Amino acid sequence: KQRFLLYLRLPRQAAYVNPAYLEKRVRGDELVDAGSRFPTGFDPIGDDEALVRRYLQHFFATEDSYQPYVDYVQQDYCKRLFAETKVLLGIGDMEQWYSMLAPAYVEQLKQRVEIEFAPTQPAWYGANAPVGIDVDIKNVDKLLVKVFLIDTFDYEREAQKEVDASIDLDGMVANQEQTFTYADNPLRRVRRHFDFPELSQPGTYVIEFLGNGLSSRAVIKKGRLQYVARTGAAGQVLTVLDENGEVVTDATAWCGGHEYGADKSGAICVPFAPAHKVESLI
Repeated sequence: KQRFLLYLRLPRQAAYVNPAYLEKRVRGDELVDAGSRFPTGFDPIGDDEALVRRYLQHFFATEDSYQPYVDYVQQDYCKRLFAETKVLLGIGDMEQWYSMLAPAYVEQLKQRVEIEFAPTQPAWYGANAPVGIDVDIKNVDKLLVKVFLIDTFDYEREAQKEVDASIDLDGMVANQEQTFTYADNPLRRVRRHFDFPELSQPGTYVIEFLGNGLSSRAVIKKGRLQYVARTGAAGQVLTVLDENGEVVTDATAWCGGHEYGADKSGAICVPFAPAHKVESLI
């Protein structure tokens, strides 16, 4: 909590920030530039409202007041989110929380559909590790879960990018489908755990959760390949390693429309091109 409060003290322009706090910072160079890049390898901060919202909800779940945060965050924002958090979790006197919210907002909250992954949900798993997913679900009486095994090589060769949640699944047949039914209060957010023992092999999987008109996707990658490169007499020599740092002796590399296999030691030679150009490597 103390680290979060220190983060909120950083003066920045955002819709949730208490303007009275910013008025104390009259110099523009004292404001955080959320678009700045620094030599850390991390992306710019960007819009952090969703992050701040998650942290506030985390603390509001067990705290009795939102007052510790109003110095930095708008009071109306804190008040609404505090009451909303209590309602979603079913904590305390519901009439007390309803009285802190506009009737129209309560109805909007009731109708809202959520299928969100827990912030702690990993995207990478070991090649032999079991896969489980925690999902926060609200106002979904019937949930359809589809599992797709992606042909990673074909996708990356055609799309020229790694598999992400934007992948077009139209026309693809799911490897597995399951339907779950629930009878929860539409105002309650419930965290549910799903195990996927069928994801036993290394590879890239897309798991799609669909319910009440909403779809959320988790991209799960089991196992991880990386490579080291050196310049040889005939070209670039690659050695592919698995997640344990062991040499993959049957690896292949695809570059410039050609596939190159490894020798007995696991070395892959990608020959020099006759002219300088940029090619993708898979």
